[in-house]
Amino acid sequence: AARRGGPCARPHEGGSDIGTQWVRGELRKDELAHLLERVAGYVLGHKNQVIGVAVTVVGVALATWYIVARNARMMEEADGKLSQGMGMTRQGMADQALATYDEVIQYLGRTRAAPFAYLYKGDLLFSKGRFQEAADTYSAYLIKFEANQLTSHILLGLGRAYEGFGNLPEAVKAYERFLDKFADRYLAPEAIMGLARCYEGLGQKESATPQYERVAALYPNTLWTQMAQMRLAMLKGQPRPPPP
Repeated sequence: AARRGGPCARPHEGGSDIGTQWVRGELRKDELAHLLERVAGYVLGHKNQVIGVAVTVVGVALATWYIVARNARMMEEADGKLSQGMGMTRQGMADQALATYDEVIQYLGRTRAAPFAYLYKGDLLFSKGRFQEAADTYSAYLIKFEANQLTSHILLGLGRAYEGFGNLPEAVKAYERFLDKFADRYLAPEAIMGLARCYEGLGQKESATPQYERVAALYPNTLWTQMAQMRLAMLKGQPRPPPP
């Protein structure tokens, strides 16, 4: 009995941890092997489904890569054409510039360059006195991109274009639309002056006067105020104020 409880017991007790770890390791190996056997069995038993899923995953990946690559190419092409159109505009090649802007609008209309193409085309048409075409271009932009960052410029251009060919009621709507959304923008005084001019042209002096007064109050010591004061003096039949 003493021998069973003596020194021989200690090596047996110290080896129990090693044995336990070994057993656990073997069990984990058995579990992994069992899992792999189950997976292999499923694959072998469902070959068509597994191949179908694999083909779908590869197809989706390839389609995604193609779309991303195509969009990148389109962006690059649109940016290049927009730059070409701007260069043609600076060189006085109006017809070529308009054609280039149209290419961006018609064939690359979903790129980031498209809103700029509408704006630059409308501005170029306006500068050539083609006011109706400019208004049509600005209006087409608003159908597609009203929430874009260029909308304030587009609305101001639309008001000026309508004013250019004498459609004052539509010009009033465009200027009012601008001021409803962008009254705090640096372009606002120009829109207010345009609105006042249109009221004058429509014979509505009582509506024009508050707009000129609005400019004088909001933008003191500016050229806008000088022009507004001149118009106010004319409306009231007073001598023009002397220049500062």
